[in-house]
Order: sequence, then structure tokens, then C-alpha cells
Amino acid sequence: MARNADAIREQAGEVRVLEAERLDAAASAIWPKVMDGDLRAQDTWLRNRSRNATLLGLDVRDAGTPLISGPVSINVVPPWDAQHGASVVEHEDTPVPPDPQSLPEPP
Repeated sequence: MARNADAIREQAGEVRVLEAERLDAAASAIWPKVMDGDLRAQDTWLRNRSRNATLLGLDVRDAGTPLISGPVSINVVPPWDAQHGASVVEHEDTPVPPDPQSLPEPP
């Protein structure tokens, strides 16, 4: 019985690796459209990465780790201000999309 359980765990691990590789390949394939601003591709990429995190157990939280909540204030220097020497500008409740050129290439 224990050998069967070990064999099943081993097979599940192999399937997990295969599925992770497939998800990574799919994410890489749509990355150019994501960077071009295609909203459907961005949504697909986010769902893909979420599925990958779930598959690999990356989104499992320890019971002792508190969730972060509450208001967040971020000081942002927009690229145009940084280029022209303007000081830090505080933006409250204004979502600031990242500069696409600063995003790393997907794995």
C-alpha cells in the first residue's frame, strides 16, 4: 500500500512539472501581446500565472502569517518628472501602471 502511495506521489510530481512547463511556455508565447497592451492577453497571462502559482503551491499562506491590509500610500516619481528634475509627487488612490520597459522578461 505504501509503495502505491509513493508511486502515485511520484507520478503526480512528474505531471506537476509537465503542467508547469506548459504554463510557462504559454505565458512566454503571449508575453509580446501583454507588453503591447492587449488587455485580453494581459488577463490571460494573469490567469496563467495564478494557475501556475496554485500548481506550485506558491500562494499557500502560513497560518501564522497575517494578511496585509489597510490603506497604502505610495510616493511616485513619474518618468516625465524624473527626467526633468521634479521632486517626488504623492499620488493618493491613483493606480500607476508600471513602465512596460521596466518589467522583466517572463521565465
